[in-house]
Amino acid sequence: MSVLALARTGAAISNDPGDAVKFGGGIERQVMEEYFKPVGGSPDRPYYVPFGEAQGKTRWREKKYPGSSLQRQRQDRKSLFRQHPADNTKWAFAEEARDWLNSNAKQAIGDIPVIVAYLVAWCYREREISAWDAAISNFIIEFPG
Repeated sequence: MSVLALARTGAAISNDPGDAVKFGGGIERQVMEEYFKPVGGSPDRPYYVPFGEAQGKTRWREKKYPGSSLQRQRQDRKSLFRQHPADNTKWAFAEEARDWLNSNAKQAIGDIPVIVAYLVAWCYREREISAWDAAISNFIIEFPG
């Protein structure tokens, strides 16, 4: 979810601190609210994460998930995310992010690869889609990172 949320900001793939953008739990929460809060969740576990390893847990995530678990994941995955050294509110994708995702796909994503079409199907599930190519193009514009 952090990857989508940071991509939505247009964050650069760069280890240069000057390229980092303002980013945090508020933006992650906004993405979770818009795309990962389907009907069926409880007030305590409103977010559903259909991708990645379930790790023996429910796919329904707690209300605090965007502010705690996702923040911890960003800080733990230094090969994927870069935090500005002097301003902890600024982030970018690490230069090695693509390589890291390719070599750690199962750990980061799960057994089923997440491709743009799958993300479009999930995130735009409540939209009327007349053409897949247009929906994919819109998704790439919305999440350009």
